[in-house]
Amino acid sequence: MFAFSGSLFAQNLITNGGFEMGAPGGVGFGGMTGWAPVNETTAHYNSGAAYTFLDDGSYSYQIAVSGPHSGNYMADFGSVGMATGIKQTIATTTGGTYDVSFWLANDDGANPQKGSFTSILVTFGSATLINTNTQPEFGWTFYDYLVTASGPSSTLMFDIQQDPSYYYLDDVSVNQVPEPASLALLCSGLGMGAGFIRKKFRS
Repeated sequence: MFAFSGSLFAQNLITNGGFEMGAPGGVGFGGMTGWAPVNETTAHYNSGAAYTFLDDGSYSYQIAVSGPHSGNYMADFGSVGMATGIKQTIATTTGGTYDVSFWLANDDGANPQKGSFTSILVTFGSATLINTNTQPEFGWTFYDYLVTASGPSSTLMFDIQQDPSYYYLDDVSVNQVPEPASLALLCSGLGMGAGFIRKKFRS
């Protein structure tokens, strides 16, 4: 995977990817600006029984994390018995390449002896980025994918079950990757040549 040095093209197409807008306060405070509920009715998502909510770290188990990856808030996923989550649809160019990235943490892994179960499904358009129920406990970890858009709009979805702890999500970003011809033309015009850096997974 490659990205232009200096992030000249890093225009985040996701609204509220850092989860700084909404109604924070712990369990029951869904309604994060820009995001819609998955497998929850809108009424339930905005009620005192919401499974997905904004958190400043006060409501986390603080096993894997002690607070948001950045900023003041993160998204918590604590659905029990079924997967629920959030999604956001953005305009895309069919056949265009998009850099989808986010920071994710898991307070507790799947452990039948403790009665815990986790599942996580992350998709962007028709592409599946994560689909597993065997992730262990882990702290903030950076996930980064290059995805080809299959249509004029693409939905980024996080559908998660976590019995009995939480998954945490922060700093979600989707950026369109410029076509090689456009990139070469801009580089030439700026006198920069082919200045690329390789992106790496980080934890």
